[in-house]
Amino acid sequence: GISIESKNIFGRTPLHLACISGYDDIVQYLIPKLFDINTYDKLGYTPLHHAVRHNHLKVLNILLASKKCCLDSKTFKNETALCL
Repeated sequence: GISIESKNIFGRTPLHLACISGYDDIVQYLIPKLFDINTYDKLGYTPLHHAVRHNHLKVLNILLASKKCCLDSKTFKNETALCL
């Protein structure tokens, strides 16, 4: 099988993709299994950035509740999730 830490050609993990798509049940499933939920894709976005950019509030709440989420993560353009 495929690792839950694997990345596609854009540097996105399954968690990135679930946050982009708003799949809150998958986000909830993946978070406890992952060592780092703050990994960057090739555009400089973390799963948190994607949840905010795509207005997935339920996903955002799950990420924030996990206590693994870094609110200070900055994109390559020096933006935090609060700036998006």
